[in-house]
Amino acid sequence: MPILLILLTIAACLPTSRFARPDGFTRLDSAVATLVTMALPVLLTALACRRVVRALDADPAARPRVARQYNWARRRLPLLTLGAAVLSVAGWGWSDTVAHTVVVRVGGSWRLAPFAELLMPLPYFIALALNWVSHHAAERALHRTSEAARRNPDDPESAEFWTLGGYVGFQARQLALSLGLAVGVCALNLTLARFAPETMALPSLQLAGLGFAVAAFVAFPRVVPGLLGLEPLPPGPTRDRLHTTADRLRVRFTRILLWPTRGLIVNALVLGVVPQARYVIFTDRLLSALTPAELDAVLGHEAGHVKHGHLWLYLAFLILSSAFLAALGGVAEQAFKAQGWTLPTDYDWAFGVLPLAGMGVWLFVVFGWLSRACERQADVFGARAGSCADPYCRGHDAATPLVEGGRGLCRTGATNMMAALDRVGETAGLDRRGPRLTLRLRAKAWLRAWQHGPMSHRIEFLMHLADDPALGDRSDRAALRLKLGLSAALVAAVAGLSLLVDWADFVRAL
Repeated sequence: MPILLILLTIAACLPTSRFARPDGFTRLDSAVATLVTMALPVLLTALACRRVVRALDADPAARPRVARQYNWARRRLPLLTLGAAVLSVAGWGWSDTVAHTVVVRVGGSWRLAPFAELLMPLPYFIALALNWVSHHAAERALHRTSEAARRNPDDPESAEFWTLGGYVGFQARQLALSLGLAVGVCALNLTLARFAPETMALPSLQLAGLGFAVAAFVAFPRVVPGLLGLEPLPPGPTRDRLHTTADRLRVRFTRILLWPTRGLIVNALVLGVVPQARYVIFTDRLLSALTPAELDAVLGHEAGHVKHGHLWLYLAFLILSSAFLAALGGVAEQAFKAQGWTLPTDYDWAFGVLPLAGMGVWLFVVFGWLSRACERQADVFGARAGSCADPYCRGHDAATPLVEGGRGLCRTGATNMMAALDRVGETAGLDRRGPRLTLRLRAKAWLRAWQHGPMSHRIEFLMHLADDPALGDRSDRAALRLKLGLSAALVAAVAGLSLLVDWADFVRAL
């Protein structure tokens, strides 16, 4: 969903994506149609959340059933909101309305105002914020009736739930983290190209802009703690153990941070390609749900992304993929013109939307494949994080020496990683019953977990790893072959296509 949202938001900002208003539609008609269209998912979300509140007020014991129904709606209603936004831009000409309304006079001509592109997806974000207001009421009611909170006062779910402002801010900060860098760089580039087209057309400056985007990506993790409201992990046995594990694994980072979510999110992540701006982040609910050995495994999983260079690999893959698709688009455009084909004026948007659609398909298929291979490598390293020198050991005690640097793998380490994933899946409400799922449900599970793979599939692999620890080395070698082969293929493809495209056009497209 975040990658789809980034691509659609950028598409809405592009000049080539400004669909004309329907015949006979004034700018006022377009604005009213957009307002009505965006109001529909907002109303449906409000009704669904009100139903949750009323059902729990009437019968708190019905919480499991109500929670299942709410989670079903929570996954689908955002897609309806996104569809309404696409209809507003493509059907009612909202972006065209903005382009002809929010203008400034420069040198005797009217131009779109600086950063006015950000107004084009604005109806979606307003609808999203209104939906958060409704979700706050439903999730506060679910929190109030949580059995886990009543059983364990130390559970994050037992903490006082977010205020409305705190909840909306919590959601907005996550959205800013997902979209801020990509959409901000896009809007800046479009604004500069509009007001300084001759300067921005220089290939040297465009390469400098690409360098700036990469530098921003590298430095961006520095702003994440303040953006998400992260806190240093409080002193105590958990922090001491995680730091000891990190030292044993020889992974460098700036700090281990706690993400206070009031029990809403069960996750851990690592951000930052350089140690000086690298953070390992645990949510409050994850810390409370896992045992110490399982937390070691999760830290090992995140360390695996660092040790295997996955963060740098993802950055290189995105740059090479953008270059490949830009060059491919340039070659296709040349072939299109060589045949004397022209698109009708009404379809000029195709030159802007189709490349983004191609990028979306490319990321889903190829990056999804690469990402799942890297996740498996990280799972293996998570198993290594708690492993001793005996591959077939039957358990560890406090005196068992664990292997330094994540170089060993034993049955107990694999079991700890498997238990951590199973507990995360249980806490997050994910289905771990892979073998018993129908074909349709399996397909849905793969679609939802296209970057990581279904939890049941990952757990099944770890079961085989516990029985055959040597599988870890074979899996690492397979992942290395994939990474090297894919990287080499992309470099060769970019080099080959660049011979057919003018370098200035190539850099401009990139």
